[in-house]
Amino acid sequence: MRASSDSRAEPKNVLVASFALGLFAACALTGCGSSTGGPGRLTIQLSPSAPTLTVNSSVRIDAQTTPDLPKYNGSLTWGIQGYLDKCTEIVLDPLVAPAMPNCPNGWIAEEQPMVYGPMTQAYYYSPSTPGTYTVFAQGQIHNTSSFQKIDYEGSATLSINVTAP
Repeated sequence: MRASSDSRAEPKNVLVASFALGLFAACALTGCGSSTGGPGRLTIQLSPSAPTLTVNSSVRIDAQTTPDLPKYNGSLTWGIQGYLDKCTEIVLDPLVAPAMPNCPNGWIAEEQPMVYGPMTQAYYYSPSTPGTYTVFAQGQIHNTSSFQKIDYEGSATLSINVTAP
């Protein structure tokens, strides 16, 4: 008996093989199915959500993240929009933080941690001029095997309305 070959099956097999090869090449180029495409999203929620306070006063701001910031490889950085880290200080007691000069939009005071871990709360001190000012928080979770690799990152802003007394 002689084996028969169906000439219609060859183009179909070639088409399927070409499609599979193309799909493999596309995945290799775009990184589909891998974690090398960049860090995942760290969601940061700041509260209170819309604080209003008078000039020369303060409000405590808390940050809640999803996923939670781990103790040793998570970080949270606070700041005032337009001043990055120039108007942020770490003090023993943020409730009585000294005024920071050259911070016309207010300043942030963070408590000196007694144990290592991300600082998920800070105090915003309002300036002597009424207005709306923006505080930001930027968070990262670093890879446990390589601190230079970031697994998650995110940021949030909070508008603070400062009024006259």
